[in-house]
Amino acid sequence: MQPTRFEQKNDTFYLTFPDPTRLETYFLPKGISRDYRPAISERLVIAKGVGEIKLVEDKSGKLTAVVNASTHVTVLARTIFFPGWDGFIDTHPIPIRNEHGLIVFDVPKGLHILELEFQETPVRRVGDFISLLSLFFVVGWIVRMLPRIKMGKKTIPQ
Repeated sequence: MQPTRFEQKNDTFYLTFPDPTRLETYFLPKGISRDYRPAISERLVIAKGVGEIKLVEDKSGKLTAVVNASTHVTVLARTIFFPGWDGFIDTHPIPIRNEHGLIVFDVPKGLHILELEFQETPVRRVGDFISLLSLFFVVGWIVRMLPRIKMGKKTIPQ
């Protein structure tokens, strides 16, 4: 069986096609729509209140900004919420919320240094330890098997 026709499409068609089976949507946490497309380009925006935000540092696991709030403000971080994100205002921990899958937090009136930092959770630490232990086991097994393979004994030890 042969195809009867072939449609030539450019890359833009496939990159913007509203298909919910795209790979980038498979690993989104609960609460985020598969059609998630941020309409804003800034990483931090004031959702409620009056003030200004100046982003100082923007790394994958850390955001640092200076917030000058004329009133009490609610800040929306255009970062998907996962356990492990911690917020700090002037080095003091603050509660962060998960609203529709994004990070939201409150900032009091005044000039403040804001930090959002992604840190390891206990579950991730246990997972890291198990992975490292497995790596040592595999390397040890290979080191133990090398002399046997070199001598022609290809049997697995009992």
